[in-house]
Amino acid sequence: MTVEMTFTLPDLATPAQEWHEYLSELAAVVAAADPGSTYDWEARERMRTSAWVRHVYEHPRSAELLRNPHSGAVAEARRREAAELAGRLDGGRAVARPARPGCDAWAAAAVASVWEITTAALTGPQRPPRERVVSDVWTVVRTLLVPAVDRHTPVLRRPRGAW
Repeated sequence: MTVEMTFTLPDLATPAQEWHEYLSELAAVVAAADPGSTYDWEARERMRTSAWVRHVYEHPRSAELLRNPHSGAVAEARRREAAELAGRLDGGRAVARPARPGCDAWAAAAVASVWEITTAALTGPQRPPRERVVSDVWTVVRTLLVPAVDRHTPVLRRPRGAW
């Protein structure tokens, strides 16, 4: 007697369309939380960052999607978020002082930290409380962004060629 068994493997790759929908929804939530230029940079970025983390943390598919990221969609979303943040920080050179690295480098580091801290919290063995993750993310982002925006924080510079 022969018994035929069929196995279906779980779909490990998330379709690109699903990622695009997820990221579009995320962008809309963050845009809705943006108070615009009525607040200072810190309050504005804190609201945007908090909305991002809260939405990702509460979305039912976030953990699954972040475990199996579609690299093209995620990379594009991270580049877009970093470019938007750099634009807000730079503000036509009226807000941020000329610091090395430039606003684009600070923004890329901040966006990468938001993604990595949130992903680690969602996919780890124990999920920490949401507000702790929001606080942790903001602490790291603020630490990264202050040198690019705060005119009173000293920035240690090395002479060209000292690296």
